Amino acid sequence: MKDSTMLIDRMNKHFYRVVAFVLPVSLLGCAGTSVPVSATVAETAQKAIVVLSISQDSEVGNATHSIFYLDNDRLTDRAILSSVQTVLSIPTKSDFQDRRGHLYLLELPPGQHQIDTWQVATNGNRVFPKSKLEPLRFEAQRGEVLYIGNLHADIEMGKVSFLLPSMPVWAAASVVDRSSNDILVAEARVPSLRAG
Repeated sequence: MKDSTMLIDRMNKHFYRVVAFVLPVSLLGCAGTSVPVSATVAETAQKAIVVLSISQDSEVGNATHSIFYLDNDRLTDRAILSSVQTVLSIPTKSDFQDRRGHLYLLELPPGQHQIDTWQVATNGNRVFPKSKLEPLRFEAQRGEVLYIGNLHADIEMGKVSFLLPSMPVWAAASVVDRSSNDILVAEARVPSLRAG
């Protein structure tokens, strides 16, 4: 695994570092499609794969979802990535010990892609960025696995009324390099990533 590129982009009026890693192997490809656990090195050699994690602070709870949108304007390629995933409306276990969230290993068509925007949702209440954001752009290349970073939402919960449950009253998103943890989770999920 090599640190190949450093991307700097703007999200939420601040600059955040996004470290991109190119792995010697890559996995399957179609926009927003998860890489199969059983993918082999041979199956992945011609695909463009992106690794990223979506998270929020653990104490926020499972009722609040931090949501990021990949290629939002391309309906056939659009992916909605959430910090909380559910099966039959029951939240699944977080992929991480130190934050609430999930790792995404996605097959994407080779070429330019972007994280367009984000929101935080709880019980019908939603917090959005105050203004239109500059997209977080990256290029997925055939035969490579690109680590984008951890897209993390810092959320402040508050009571709007004593009759209502706590809701998000403020949120900000950042891109953080958590490659030391995220890459280990990716390799554990799809063992063929360790090859090379």
